[in-house]
Amino acid sequence: MNKQETERVLWTSSEQEGLAPIAGSIGRLPLNDAGVDSPVATEFHRLYTRLAKMETQRKLSVILVTSARRGEGKTTTSACLAQVAAAHSKKKVVVVDCDLRKPRLHHLFGVSQRVGLADALTSLVPLSSIVKNTELSNLRLVTSGRGIGVPTGLFESSVFKDIIGELRANFDFVIVDTAPVLPVSDAFLISGHCDGVLLVVMAGRTPVEVVARAGSLLSEGGANLLGAVINNADEVLPYYYDYDYYGYKDEKETRKGFKGKG
Repeated sequence: MNKQETERVLWTSSEQEGLAPIAGSIGRLPLNDAGVDSPVATEFHRLYTRLAKMETQRKLSVILVTSARRGEGKTTTSACLAQVAAAHSKKKVVVVDCDLRKPRLHHLFGVSQRVGLADALTSLVPLSSIVKNTELSNLRLVTSGRGIGVPTGLFESSVFKDIIGELRANFDFVIVDTAPVLPVSDAFLISGHCDGVLLVVMAGRTPVEVVARAGSLLSEGGANLLGAVINNADEVLPYYYDYDYYGYKDEKETRKGFKGKG
């Protein structure tokens, strides 16, 4: 895909395909460069500021982060947004791994996957037992918990609704990472419990029609699509940062950026 085609993905998808306006654009995401003063963190701070401005028009306590397909950076976006939101505010923030099919948040934060959301959904483990500490005093993490083969039905349960309600009551800002939109229906189901949805798009890789289809599915489900977060944008947008590509290859490197407790 050449630069002109890539720009079509970024700019005309919202105009011609009915998608929400772009909520933010970020460069490539090396987790070992995710300090609060790094260029990556600066872009996430801008994204968080945009969300805060949107909140003046509508309450946005629970935000779902997803993508059209895998490999677009939704989980990294969820983790970075959560860390930056906590670092730049006094709000109580929690990030929740609802991608029970291929969970990644526990890897990024360097904590155990065990005893998490799936355990609360299937074994009625109390919420207090699945919320984990991180290095930031006002940031918490809910991991996926034990493996679940096909979790779709769990997201339609009253138990899941109650968990989201309890998180909403106990935290100021809840970020929910879910499976991609197109392969499975998880994001479609979960979006009904959230105040808004961010769709992560990999610049230069995701075709317009794929993004448009994901946006349409979310909208058909009644989701409040806040916009697209453009990942890996430094090749096509006027940024001056030179990032190395982050691609889930070195777990040791990922844990440098996000180390958790408990």
